[in-house]
Amino acid sequence: MYDAAYDARLSDTTQALEPLAQELAQERYQTVKEEAEKQLQEGQEEYEEGLRTYETQRDQAQTELQKAKEQLDQGEAELQSKEQEWQNGQTALEAGQNQIDVGNKQLKEGEIQLQQQKAKTYQQFADTEDQLTKQYTQASQGLTQVEEGLEQLEAGLGQLESGLRQIEAGLEQLELGLHLADTGLTAARQLLEVVQKGMEADPEDQGLLESQKGAGAENPGPGSPENGTGDPARGGPDAAEGFEEQKTALESQQAELKAQKSQVQDGMNQIQEGLRQLDSARNQAEDQFHVAQATLESNRLELEQAQTELDENRQQLDAGKAQLDAARKELEAGRKTYEENRNKAESELKAAEEDLEDARQQLEDGSRTLADMTEPDTYLLDRNTNVAYVCYESDADIVEGSVGCSHCSSSWWPPWCASRL
Repeated sequence: MYDAAYDARLSDTTQALEPLAQELAQERYQTVKEEAEKQLQEGQEEYEEGLRTYETQRDQAQTELQKAKEQLDQGEAELQSKEQEWQNGQTALEAGQNQIDVGNKQLKEGEIQLQQQKAKTYQQFADTEDQLTKQYTQASQGLTQVEEGLEQLEAGLGQLESGLRQIEAGLEQLELGLHLADTGLTAARQLLEVVQKGMEADPEDQGLLESQKGAGAENPGPGSPENGTGDPARGGPDAAEGFEEQKTALESQQAELKAQKSQVQDGMNQIQEGLRQLDSARNQAEDQFHVAQATLESNRLELEQAQTELDENRQQLDAGKAQLDAARKELEAGRKTYEENRNKAESELKAAEEDLEDARQQLEDGSRTLADMTEPDTYLLDRNTNVAYVCYESDADIVEGSVGCSHCSSSWWPPWCASRL
């Protein structure tokens, strides 16, 4: 395609340009090598800076993660401690509620027992009072009977004393009559003696003497039994003795009745004393019941106050439980965030490690490549050796209808010709 003049000119030019091309190639070699060494050095510095940055960030991330983990662990420990305190408070609250429930149960039982004891005690007081009242009534009735008996005895004694006074008066009259009778008898005897003396002097008066003796026999003296002075029924000494015996018997009965009256009065006094003691015992029982009721009321107030405090503590525990639940959620969220940050940090650190490893490998490859660099070879291409021109020539031949490539005479070369690429 080119003529001989061109080829001759090309040969001369090639010879002239080869030294210059070698010099330029050497300069270019040095420039490329220096630039490569510089880039390698800069890459090494960037790698070392990146490594230091990685280590700093890694240490910082590890420190922050460790600090965050310690805070989470501390928060977990504090939260568990608070939860344990809450649980202890809940246990103490339940124990306190149980004590209050037991106290309320005992209080109700105490109230029931107090009411039962009051009813029983007052019933006993009423029964005892009724019994003592009945006994006092019976004693009073007995005392009335005894007093009536004493009145009857005193009336009988009065009658006996009146009878005795009458007997004593009769005896005095009897003694006076006897005295008069003795006087008359003496006079009669004296008269009889005179008559007897006269009769003895005059026998005709003997019948008169006998008649006087008969009259003396028909009229006994005052001391004879026929006179009636010894008959108690007619007021004699025997009657007085009978009255004395009756008086003695009545006085004995009177003494017995007085003794019975004294016993009855003593019994009534004892009953009255028992009633006074019963009233005193009732008052003491009422005082004790009041004290017991006051104690129950005091216990009730204490239980109500304890229940109020317990309810307040329960509200505080409920509020504390809500705070603990919120803290637990916050801690779990913090732990989740920590895990996410840790995973992210590990992922980023791993990516950074991989980048650093790639950079280190590239540096090593670059170092080896730089170490393997050799002096450059110089090539001068003319139109016969430049692929572009050769392909151009081949294309021209194709246009002219020739087949194949003029450069290599191959049917597969044209597609790989530079002009087709």
